[in-house]
Amino acid sequence: MEQDLSQLILLQELDVEIRQLEEEIANLPTRQSDLEQAFAGSVSEYLALQSSLDTSLARKRELEGEIEVEQEKHQKFKGDLMRASNEREYAAALREVDYTRKAIGSMETEVIKLLEEVEKLEGQLRERTPEMESRRQEVDAQLAVWREAAERQSARLVELRARRPALLDSLSPQPDPTTNVSPGCDPDWPWPRRGPTPARPVG
Repeated sequence: MEQDLSQLILLQELDVEIRQLEEEIANLPTRQSDLEQAFAGSVSEYLALQSSLDTSLARKRELEGEIEVEQEKHQKFKGDLMRASNEREYAAALREVDYTRKAIGSMETEVIKLLEEVEKLEGQLRERTPEMESRRQEVDAQLAVWREAAERQSARLVELRARRPALLDSLSPQPDPTTNVSPGCDPDWPWPRRGPTPARPVG
């Protein structure tokens, strides 16, 4: 009986540890997500600067492509101007030359402004990059610690689950009150069935 009590206590302790490990493993994705969100919030300014830089660089590339197209048109219209055989052709070519020249000038002015913006943004990012990288390393280190802990917990959980059946079987079987029948009792009736009262000897 005393050994059964000791085994029962061990079984209860094992079950408690199993539940704790299951909860910790199940909560790991939530903790990882919370940490990543906290990191994103702490470097939101840096990410906003990076997004602005990407947008400015994309617009600069777009404008440079449009300038190249307009320059080709400008050269063509200048050729048309030189080849004009009458006043109408000359006036039409001159209008196109003037239009493309102004369009190119406007886009080149925008490119210059974008270059200034890009230079400014790159400087701000260079200032903040060391801090951001340091925070990223801290987050990655914490995630690695959690992953290693989860691997150990998973191995421990497998071990505990494997031990549980043997520990459970080691407990002495307890009598089932629904089938425990005392001598002289009818199992089909809840009350003892008494035999006939023996006759008193005559003498």
